[in-house]
Amino acid sequence: MLTREQNDRLTLVDPGTPMGELMRRYWQPVAGVSEMNDKPTKAVRLLCEDLILYKDESGNYGLIDASCAHRRVNMLWGIPEENGLRCPYHGWLYDSNGQCLEMPAEPADSTFPSRVQLKAYPVQAMGGLLWAYLGPQPAPLIPHYYPFVEEGRVRSIGWTHVTCNWLQIMENSLDPIHAEYLHGYFSKYVLQRMGVIEHRGDIYGKRPMEEKPGVEFWRKPGRSMRHISASTSRFEHGILKHRWLQGENQDESIGWNIGHPILFPNLESGTGGHDFQIRVPMDNENTYYIYYYATLPRDGEPVDQAQEDIPVYHVPIAGVDWEGQPIWDQLDNNSGQDHFAWTSQGPRTRRWLERLGQSDIGIILYRRMLMEQMKVVEDGGDPINTFRDPATNEIIWLPYDRMGDEVIEGMRSVPKEAEKASGEPLGAGSSGKFNPFNVAYAEKLGKPVPPPFPESAKTAVEVSPG
Repeated sequence: MLTREQNDRLTLVDPGTPMGELMRRYWQPVAGVSEMNDKPTKAVRLLCEDLILYKDESGNYGLIDASCAHRRVNMLWGIPEENGLRCPYHGWLYDSNGQCLEMPAEPADSTFPSRVQLKAYPVQAMGGLLWAYLGPQPAPLIPHYYPFVEEGRVRSIGWTHVTCNWLQIMENSLDPIHAEYLHGYFSKYVLQRMGVIEHRGDIYGKRPMEEKPGVEFWRKPGRSMRHISASTSRFEHGILKHRWLQGENQDESIGWNIGHPILFPNLESGTGGHDFQIRVPMDNENTYYIYYYATLPRDGEPVDQAQEDIPVYHVPIAGVDWEGQPIWDQLDNNSGQDHFAWTSQGPRTRRWLERLGQSDIGIILYRRMLMEQMKVVEDGGDPINTFRDPATNEIIWLPYDRMGDEVIEGMRSVPKEAEKASGEPLGAGSSGKFNPFNVAYAEKLGKPVPPPFPESAKTAVEVSPG
């Protein structure tokens, strides 16, 4: 059990807070490269700061204060020009460093523009994402974990806005036991309510599930994963989650002997071994949630996919209807179930009221690591996963317990053609349902296709009035 003060230390990301300063030592994704093709400005809320991301006519990116220094007009409506973003109100022009270059109404010989500068942060493109760094200079390198940079992969990016603190989401990743009930028994309860299965059986599925004819492609009954044992260990990039499941030989269990990586501070590898889930703190009660897929092409053909061609799609969040009742068809998958579990704890859960057990050892280890690395930053050091030498950052291979369409050879992935053609969707959960590659694949197989996520339902960042 934590104190209120410890909970604040772990969750608050305002400038000057211990966690806020730790998170500012890492590059954080703020948009997909393809998002900026047709919409050259985007409102970004990151670590409690309101910013505007823009792409100028030269193709360069900038991330500056949301409001013009003149009359505080929001720069979301700014005009991209060859070397910066121009305020639509009075024409003040700012470059990517936030420096004011022009003030049309001021005398030609005025030195006033040189004395006006907006807050600005560097932006870099990698893996189809635009990354921002809000920390002190010199900035470290963006870690080149292999799904971001390995050649020959088809990439896609799901994006959503979760209305809770980032730590609630990360702690879910350190809690393997919840899969038994939330993604097993509860999942079957959801499908039973929806009429997809006849009954759910007991918690571990000893009673057989009876699927009704014509079960939808996207609505597979959840698998109960009874853990004989669960543990965690530290490795150079974060924490490995170890699982020994019923029916497995412990000595041969990949999940137990290799483990599943959680990359410090806010990234989890997906269960397919080729995808990431990134949890970016917008502020103390809101989080950007990014599903990053880097799958092998189904036809085995070489891939020629530029960063600007990697699609970004929106992912719906599980919610309730106007009567306050769960919307069950948003809960028929793992990600929908996780979403409600995170948000139902409230915007920022009160950890001083919780009661942790032996099964929560991963959560405890992660909290200790966060506390430890905050102290490293306070003492003037670099936290873990700070890369400054390009030679050590060319491509970073990771251990994985489940490779999906891949097997493990040392620390790197190798295609496994037989599994690649299994006929299952490329991703799971609500993100998988709206993945454009999955939708196209379902259409090819003649499977039901989810309805488009309506524009009106997309979660937007509130634009600050300035």
